[in-house]
Amino acid sequence: GSIQVVASINTKDYDAGKKHIEKGNNELESNAKKTSSGFSAAWAGAIGGLVATVAQKGFAMISSSIDSTVKRVDTLNNSTRTFENMGIATTDSKKAMDALQKSIKGLPTPLDSAVRGMTSLTATYGNIEQGHKVFSALNNAILGFGGSAAEVDNAITQLSQLPMDGPLDAQTWNSLRNSGITPVLVAMAKDSGMSVSQMKEAFGSGELTVQDFTDR
Repeated sequence: GSIQVVASINTKDYDAGKKHIEKGNNELESNAKKTSSGFSAAWAGAIGGLVATVAQKGFAMISSSIDSTVKRVDTLNNSTRTFENMGIATTDSKKAMDALQKSIKGLPTPLDSAVRGMTSLTATYGNIEQGHKVFSALNNAILGFGGSAAEVDNAITQLSQLPMDGPLDAQTWNSLRNSGITPVLVAMAKDSGMSVSQMKEAFGSGELTVQDFTDR
């Protein structure tokens, strides 16, 4: 003899589990592809936007730089012609312009505003070196005590309207005070052996002149 054994395996649960696993794998693969595609699109969009933004800012900076350079060159050329028309030698005007540019470096003073102020003072004094020195002194003083470029313009305009040998009137005095250089006036009075009120009276009466003020 022999014994014959007939065996059968119930694969129903196995087949169901296998299909479940395959379905899960397919969904996982599909989701991965979608995620990858979406991420790629988002990344490409972000990079594209970044490049566009950087390019736009770069072009804006280049354009601004060119505009500033052109404006600066125009200002220098115009100032040279202006001083020549005032009878000032080119060598003297170039020297004064170089000194002016150095004096405003790092300060919030626009070149065209500085040139305009120096030109006004030069026209009054007839001396470009003195025009530069007075402008730079007032510019440094007003900005140094917290004033603005607009206040510098106002003070220079007031001062340039007065003759050198005349009194420093109350309006100009008040303009200087309002520009924030009271500490400078106090120091000036002290050096002159006066109080501030005494010095104001001396300037107003003509005992002290605009020349005395600019010298000090």
